[in-house]
Amino acid sequence: MDNITNNIVKGRSIPHQVTLFLTKAKLTPSGICALTVGKDYESLAGTFIFDFKNNKMLDHYPGFLGKNGQRIEPIYKHIDGIKWTINFASDLQPKEETGLQNLAIKWNLQSYPFCCIDCKQERLRNGGNRSTTKDSVFKNFFNSSGTFEHAFCVITKVQYGPVLSRNIFTLKNGNIIKVNPDSYEHLLNTFKAYTCSTHNLYFVVDLRSDKPHASSHHVKPKNDTDYGPQILNLMENGSDTDELIKMMNSSQIN
Repeated sequence: MDNITNNIVKGRSIPHQVTLFLTKAKLTPSGICALTVGKDYESLAGTFIFDFKNNKMLDHYPGFLGKNGQRIEPIYKHIDGIKWTINFASDLQPKEETGLQNLAIKWNLQSYPFCCIDCKQERLRNGGNRSTTKDSVFKNFFNSSGTFEHAFCVITKVQYGPVLSRNIFTLKNGNIIKVNPDSYEHLLNTFKAYTCSTHNLYFVVDLRSDKPHASSHHVKPKNDTDYGPQILNLMENGSDTDELIKMMNSSQIN
C-alpha cells in the first residue's frame, strides 16, 4: 500500500489484486464487501473493505460482518500454491456514521498516539477486562515506557463515526516512534481496544512484526481495512514454495 497521510484509503480504487484474487477463489463481489485473507496458519494477512459497485475502497465497515445474525464463516482454498483462509461477505447493508469527535477539547500530546489520559481499556460485556499474555506490553505502550521488539498498529476512530488514522509505531526506551506501515504486515494475534468519552474516540491496538512466523490461529474477519504490499503480491502472484516449515523451525507459534 502506498504511503499516504495516516494511511486512510477511503475513496481510492479497489486494488486490482483484490478483484483478481476473488476471481481465482470463485467468489462474486456485490455491493459493500468485506474480505479478510491470510496464509493458513501463518502471520501474513490483509483486510479489504470496499464498495464494489462504485469501485471505491472504504476504511471500515461500522456494522455486523455477516447476514441474518450469522457471522462470516471462513473458507479454505488452495490458490497458486498457497493454502488460504478466506473470510468474505458481500451485499452488506450501508451504515450511516453518526458519531462526532469532540474538537472543543485539545489532545494531550504527552498521551500520543492516544488522545489523553482519559482513555480507558474497553471492558467485556460481563464487566471484566480483556486479558492477554501481552498485557504488560500494552500497558507499557499506553504509558510510553520500556522497549518492545515488535510494533503496534493503532487505528483511531470516532465512536460510531469515521476512521481518523491507521499508523504503526515502535516503542524504544520509552519513546514512541511512527514507522513505515509497509514494514510491519505480520500479525501477532492479540489486541486491545480503548475508548475515550472526553473526545468520543475509539482506539484499536494490535501487535505487528516485520518478520513472518507460524501461527496457531486462522485469520479472523476484521471491520477495518488493513493491508500492505506483501499480501497484495501473494494475492496476485502466489508462491511455488511452502515456507511454513522454515518459519516453524525459526520461530515459535503464537
